[in-house]
Amino acid sequence: MSSPFASRLGTNYSAQDKEIDEIKALLVEPCQKLKDLDDEIDAMRKALDNLTEERNTLSAYVEAHKALLSPFRRLPRDIIEAIFMACLPTHRNCVMSAQEAPVILGRICNSWRTISYSFLRLWSSLHIVEPVYEYNSNASLYQAKVAQRLEVAHIWLRRSGTCPLSISLQSNLDNGPRPVQTIAPLAAPDVWLNVLLPFAFRWKHIRLVAPSVALAILSHLAENDVPLLRRLELAHGPERSNNSSNHCLTQYSVLRGPDLSIISLVGSTVNSLDLPLRWSQVTDLTLFPSSSGDNAQTCEVLFEILSRCPKLQVCKLLIHNSAERNMANIIIECPFLHTLELLSHGAPLHTFGRLLRRLSLPALQDFKLRGFDNHRSACRPPSGVLTSQSPFMMGGAPDPDDDVFPALQVSPDQPFLFPALEELAIGRCRTVSDEALLRFVTSRVRTLKLVDIQFDRERQVDILPSLEPFAEDGLKTSITYIPILPPSFSPRIGLPDGPPTFSPYVLY
Repeated sequence: MSSPFASRLGTNYSAQDKEIDEIKALLVEPCQKLKDLDDEIDAMRKALDNLTEERNTLSAYVEAHKALLSPFRRLPRDIIEAIFMACLPTHRNCVMSAQEAPVILGRICNSWRTISYSFLRLWSSLHIVEPVYEYNSNASLYQAKVAQRLEVAHIWLRRSGTCPLSISLQSNLDNGPRPVQTIAPLAAPDVWLNVLLPFAFRWKHIRLVAPSVALAILSHLAENDVPLLRRLELAHGPERSNNSSNHCLTQYSVLRGPDLSIISLVGSTVNSLDLPLRWSQVTDLTLFPSSSGDNAQTCEVLFEILSRCPKLQVCKLLIHNSAERNMANIIIECPFLHTLELLSHGAPLHTFGRLLRRLSLPALQDFKLRGFDNHRSACRPPSGVLTSQSPFMMGGAPDPDDDVFPALQVSPDQPFLFPALEELAIGRCRTVSDEALLRFVTSRVRTLKLVDIQFDRERQVDILPSLEPFAEDGLKTSITYIPILPPSFSPRIGLPDGPPTFSPYVLY
């Protein structure tokens, strides 16, 4: 549109009085046309909204009817079940998670829920994890999670109907000390196995990582109670008493299951040769005992084990060092043994050489030999060290507590012990309180140059502000704590694809 004011448009020009009426008259027609266009746009927008709503309604009608023609809805049930089975993990048991099969399959639609809940094989494998209670965890949260998993495990196994079961249990093995004020009423050690025991008649593959006091419940099973059991893996932590239920392993009739051929025992303290196994039918054997002395698993024991297992295909054993003995020149043949893994505990290589010369292993494909000596523990750093730059030194101290520090503090009625002490270093310290450490540093600030404390717990009292003024006098401090982390309730603990675990009893 042409305008007599074209040269003024877009500038800072201000219209003069005589030009105002001219501009107003010029804009009458454009302003009316602009209003007409706005009205037309509003009408078209309303028409478009109406068309869109009508289109969405019609589309929903069409899609709902097309869904009735879906080929998947017309699949035979056996095909759907095969697809469901293909969704399950093949390298481990199923976990209690809504993020994967079989649980997620029942959350897609009502039809899938009905099929999945009634498909028995879908629920024939289960991995159970006892929730880990950290000493900074909430006790009520822990107990609620325990109750939930026990209930889910019971429902899960009932859904499996009469199918053979593959079950793995990852229970807590660390029963070490916790601060008294944070100890929670932990679940009874055998509460998890009590859920599994009623289904023993259908056990096929069982892996149990639990305290020995919990595994003792297996002594109630007779060999006829586990007719389907083919694989049995047991692992437990160190014994807490001399009267250990683990010694009952020699009387565990479950070890004589009629179909049991794959056996793994980790942490046992009994003589392996006394185990009541059907040696002649064993094809896969793993024995990592914690015993030594009279029950040590020596090369001679290994030789006897191999002679008892003519069908053995896989063998993984821990061997303790033993004095040389004159062994008869008898050759033991293991015609099917294709995998042999030996972990040596102080056994010299020449001992294995004498052993291997007595074995005929025509099918051997994989041989591993690993070892560690008896002095490895001597190389570990002490848990607590008090050092001095002067000739005086105190080292190798155990984890100190609040009863130790008063003896090192300076007070009017306390002799000045260790007058040359300049450095205090404690690693993995748990029992010393923050207040006791502050009192000690304050009393020795004139001589101390370095304080390095690594607390194996979370911070209870922030003493760092109180130590800052001493930094001006040259005191260097390094005080670290374990960060407060949420409790670990992952249902994948103990699995190959699960979160990191510090347990040495992972059997995969």
